[in-house]
Amino acid sequence: MPAPSEVISAAEISKKWSSVLRVTPLDPKTFIMYFRFGTDQLTVESEKQFPRIFDELKRYPAAELSIVGHTDRAGAKKLNAALSLKRANSTLRRLEEAGLKRSRVEVGSHGENNPLVPTADGVAEPRNRRVEVTIR
Repeated sequence: MPAPSEVISAAEISKKWSSVLRVTPLDPKTFIMYFRFGTDQLTVESEKQFPRIFDELKRYPAAELSIVGHTDRAGAKKLNAALSLKRANSTLRRLEEAGLKRSRVEVGSHGENNPLVPTADGVAEPRNRRVEVTIR
C-alpha cells in the first residue's frame, strides 16, 4: 500500500530537488512571424520579433531551432510550396546575419497545408502567411 501523500513547501522542493530542477529542459517557445501577400517580406510588426528571438535564445544553453514556412491558399499549390520555403530560408538568413549559428537549425515548409486559420482554396488569409520559429 502506498504511503499517504504529504504536502511540502516550495522551499523544501527547491532544497531537495534543486539539482534536478536546474537540468530540466525549458518548454519550447514559438514565435510567429507574418509576411506580406505573395512575398518573403515580413510585416513591420513581425520585424520586431528578431530581438525577442535572440533574447529567448540566451535562456536555452543548447538551443535547437525549427523554422517552418507557410502560405495562405491564394495562388497555385506548387507556387505556395516554393514561397513557404523561401519565407523560411529568408528568416534563417536574417537570423544568421544577426549571429545565429546554422548548426542545430532545421528549416522546412508546409506550403498552404497546416493553415493557422482554415479557409477555402483561393482565399487570402494574412494569418496563414507566416513562419513559425520554435526554440527548444
